[in-house]
Amino acid sequence: MKPSPRLSPILLAASALALPGVAVAQGSSSSQAQAKAPASSPVQSTVRTQAKPELKRWGVVLGATFDTSLHTFDDPAKRAKMLITTSPTYQWSELYKSKLNLVTQQDLRGDQDTTVYKASVSLSRAPIALNPFVSFQSAVSVGLPLSASRRDRESYLTGVSLIPRVTLDPSGGRGGKLQAYWEGSVARLFHRYDTQTNGASNNRYSASNEIGAGYDLGKGLSLSASYLYSMMWTYKGNQRAKFSFDGSLDWQVSEPMSVGLGYSNGGDPLKDNGIDSNIAVFDAENSSVSAGVTFVF
Repeated sequence: MKPSPRLSPILLAASALALPGVAVAQGSSSSQAQAKAPASSPVQSTVRTQAKPELKRWGVVLGATFDTSLHTFDDPAKRAKMLITTSPTYQWSELYKSKLNLVTQQDLRGDQDTTVYKASVSLSRAPIALNPFVSFQSAVSVGLPLSASRRDRESYLTGVSLIPRVTLDPSGGRGGKLQAYWEGSVARLFHRYDTQTNGASNNRYSASNEIGAGYDLGKGLSLSASYLYSMMWTYKGNQRAKFSFDGSLDWQVSEPMSVGLGYSNGGDPLKDNGIDSNIAVFDAENSSVSAGVTFVF
């Protein structure tokens, strides 16, 4: 899927244009018509203003993605799941937008449980053009304790994240096909207890850096790729890390509908020996492929 958003979208507002016009009162005789109007003569001016398009307040993003590992179907390690995304949005003004992001997960192997995978509410600001090539935008996100498994296992309460994003347009706003971005995140997590039910320590802080790019292939097709590196610090002061590579090929079928094929690989950045790097674009055990459909209304 497109990088997005995760991230993933902000409205560009249209500004009103004023078209001034002046009408001058005419006299009743030809001599008056040729003479200049005296200072006391009534002069009427009318200003015609192009009406702003009505701001669309409510919107919603709906998506369904099937994700599976590369194992054979008879392999006990095979992973398969269905992710359902529901994200209603509200446009407060031309600059600010709120979104409720709710992702539920249906496991298609093993117990086939249905759980809330992600839940958060966010407020984002429209991009600010720093120059013709670079724009900056930001958002704040608050986690919601809607996942029963996270509440029971981690005693999760909430989390607050600050998310800056810088976008690079090499064409300088001239409609180029390539765009690149950097997105960061710093978060503070809150739990009822410092440790999980299995004895592991909960994460107290996290920080991440993501870089990515997208290329417009034309005729509604686009390619995107991203790399994410995250670090977490537990209540006991221990440090953890993870990485992920993601890529997708997307097709905008119609104005509200798009479909896509995706690939992902991620995990611990170090191998079990704690020394050798485990970062790789492909890994037969951890990589997965996906197919999905998204509707934007």
